[in-house]
Amino acid sequence: MNKKENCFGICEWYMGLSGPSAVRIASALGLDGIQLGDLGGAAQNFPLLDPFIQEQYLQAAAGGAVLHSLHTFTLTREGGMRYPMNSAQGESAVHSFRQGLKACEALHIPVIMVASFDASHVRNDYDMENTGKMLKHFAQLSKDSGVQLTYEAAAVLTDRQLWLLDYVGEGLKLCYDTLNPLRNGSGDPQVEIPRFGIDRIDHIHVKDAPADMIGCCPVGEGAGRVSSTINLAKKLGYRGWYFLENYYYLPPMNQMGFGTDLMKKDLRALKLMLEGE
Repeated sequence: MNKKENCFGICEWYMGLSGPSAVRIASALGLDGIQLGDLGGAAQNFPLLDPFIQEQYLQAAAGGAVLHSLHTFTLTREGGMRYPMNSAQGESAVHSFRQGLKACEALHIPVIMVASFDASHVRNDYDMENTGKMLKHFAQLSKDSGVQLTYEAAAVLTDRQLWLLDYVGEGLKLCYDTLNPLRNGSGDPQVEIPRFGIDRIDHIHVKDAPADMIGCCPVGEGAGRVSSTINLAKKLGYRGWYFLENYYYLPPMNQMGFGTDLMKKDLRALKLMLEGE
């Protein structure tokens, strides 16, 4: 898919199901692509490395929604990125990342993603230093595999994200989430996006939330300032991937109708925001 045009995808982990069926549903909904989770990763002995499962994904993606990226949730769950690489936790993180890259290569996925939240949340300077070293190592591994490394900082302050980008260098790009900085109080999209620069953003997660910031709500109907963030990115020249990441099957959205209907509604709303180019 030409990166100079806007492309629309969805995150597998909030679709209500996972696996090749999620890819088929994404295609049926009219989405251009999908960002995969890791099907349990290390906890499930890395199922994405199973050739039979790989073939099912490739068949599901043939002629439909492309497999855009892989989110290595194992690193988020285990938190090894916050530890030195020569520690047991760090060695486990590197191993899991290598397995993710193998899956990307087999599935022809061009982008791999890691994130700092839950167990991998950056809490202090020690965590930041180790996360930076880990990302720098991951960037080299990704380059060697011909895969782009992306990073999502769910609650990392803007200045710390800038430090990470500068420390790792050109091998690292961001997955920018429109809601995370507002929900977590870590920044303001209107300030962050110009400071990061469009060239450092690989793709954008789109979600919205009610005023209390608990759960999600349809895109453009909440307190997430989605429209102003999308308009800013567009104004600065962003022409790339947008991934729906609303919590379709969790409260309060699960009381608003079927998840697939809500996904279609969000896709329409997002496209309307980008009209007029």
